[in-house]
Amino acid sequence: MQDDAITPRPAEIDPEAGTPFDAVACAQDLLFNTPAAALSTLDPGGYPYGTVTNLAVMPDGTPIFFAAGLALHARNIAVDNRISLVMAPFGVPDLLTKPRLTLVGRAIAISKGEDEAERAVYLARFTKAKLYLQLPDAIMYRMDVESLQLNGGPTRNASALTPAILRQPRP
Repeated sequence: MQDDAITPRPAEIDPEAGTPFDAVACAQDLLFNTPAAALSTLDPGGYPYGTVTNLAVMPDGTPIFFAAGLALHARNIAVDNRISLVMAPFGVPDLLTKPRLTLVGRAIAISKGEDEAERAVYLARFTKAKLYLQLPDAIMYRMDVESLQLNGGPTRNASALTPAILRQPRP
């Protein structure tokens, strides 16, 4: 695990300055209940490339997603598997007033035939994906989360969370 996956900021955040909230429950709620995420990969020139993907989560808190091998983000992952996923309640009028969870880590392609559990979880959430997953270039990925940042909304930030909180039993 990389300690500096999300670049450290020089400003210290005083936890007493914000509104108290249950950061673990908030992060887990976003992870397990947000059906789509902004996915960022790195293109061969080093620029971030963003797209949106459907997101499912294994019972142990591991994010999973699917991509077609022809997709630009899948080709980027094949070259450099560092990614970022952002979960938020997309579609609300003012997103900056709502919690947002950013995960950084690595996308790991799961070999066909070894991805039955992931496919079952994904299909339970996205039943129409059965068509996509039958494509010959369909790839299931799991994300090995190395770091995370929770912005809980105005005056609610949690910078001391670790990936282990994603695997804790949910309240």
